[in-house]
Amino acid sequence: MEKLLVKLEYELKNTSKIKDKKISDFKIEIQHIVPPITSDYSGACSTLYGENILKILISPSGCKTPVAYDEIRNIDCSLQYSTSLNELEIVTGEIKGLKDNIKEIISQNPKIELIAIISTVVPQIIGMDLESIVENIEETLDIPCVFINTNSFENYYSGISLTLKSLAKKFMVKNKKIKNTVNIIGYSPLTFGKIEKLEELFSLIKSLDLNILTVFSDNLSLEKIKNSTSAELNLVLSYEGLALAKYMEKEFSIPYVIINVVSKYGIENTENILKRFFYKIDNSFEKLEKRDKLDDRKVMIIASPFMAINIADSLRKDFSFDNILALSLIKESRKFKKIEYLEFLNIVNTEDDLKEKIKEYKPDILISDPVYKNLINDGLTFIPLLHYGYSTRLYLELDYEYCGKKAYEYFKKFI
Repeated sequence: MEKLLVKLEYELKNTSKIKDKKISDFKIEIQHIVPPITSDYSGACSTLYGENILKILISPSGCKTPVAYDEIRNIDCSLQYSTSLNELEIVTGEIKGLKDNIKEIISQNPKIELIAIISTVVPQIIGMDLESIVENIEETLDIPCVFINTNSFENYYSGISLTLKSLAKKFMVKNKKIKNTVNIIGYSPLTFGKIEKLEELFSLIKSLDLNILTVFSDNLSLEKIKNSTSAELNLVLSYEGLALAKYMEKEFSIPYVIINVVSKYGIENTENILKRFFYKIDNSFEKLEKRDKLDDRKVMIIASPFMAINIADSLRKDFSFDNILALSLIKESRKFKKIEYLEFLNIVNTEDDLKEKIKEYKPDILISDPVYKNLINDGLTFIPLLHYGYSTRLYLELDYEYCGKKAYEYFKKFI
């Protein structure tokens, strides 16, 4: 509840003088056990993490607090600032001293190569012309600026997707293709934890004599964004990376493939995809174990959209589970479009709906973030799989795996 209360208190407390807007106009679903999902602007800030990108949240006050709470890496290593709009600025839509403050920050941080102006709820409500402000800052300070049009009411999936596409539209240029190169699209610590969790994927790519040009998003820079269009193939890890992959396919003719890196099956399937694309070889399934008997225990997975589906596929292949229900807890949004890859994903909109699903399905095994553990009976087998987009910093010290053979051994301990 802490995140929700912080956001409500700071984002809405100064809106009382806005004409025709009342606090009661905002419909908010209170979750009693599961924390609210991280907001879109936190997703944007996570995508732009680093000391070379200046991130400025346009808000009355306090937005930096949820961002710091949502970020599992060291927030001091990311240039993160928030405005403190007063009542006059909220009414007039003008931000006094913003350019001077940015100048001062730049003078103290010479590594800055990009400024991101990130919207929140109040600028959206009052119709503040942030695009003009961004253009003015870019022209006056002669430094690249990008506007991230988040609104505080969408989830972090939306924020990451919007940020990646905004960066692409603003900074990507056509380049000559470089042989045997890939980009990884859709990484976020909010979904995947720290980048080290994907070490088996990086080792696999290196073992196949392939090079990674850019990871969207890990330590982004203008150079990495621009160079990414030289890749021969984009590897998509998550739903939030899909919009960028489609944009790059359309604008720069770079094909993309959605990959599964979960457990042995996932990493071996990814190996097969890469060998087939770059070397026309198809042999990676030879090592998969064959089991005579299906495991009829009921497995429920609660995770981000692609992660839930990928875990389900890998458990079927690696452990012969036959009854698996893959779920994502996502509030209804016109921005979330179900695609073919998510055909077998069950989407629940509220905590109450999730409770009902659990009651109906009666799982024997639950794979999820520990925030969901209080929704189930003690007799179930519980396999922790952190989803920082919900639990943020609550379980930072908890050991878990999802990628490659390490994950296979991890799941095997419980199963």
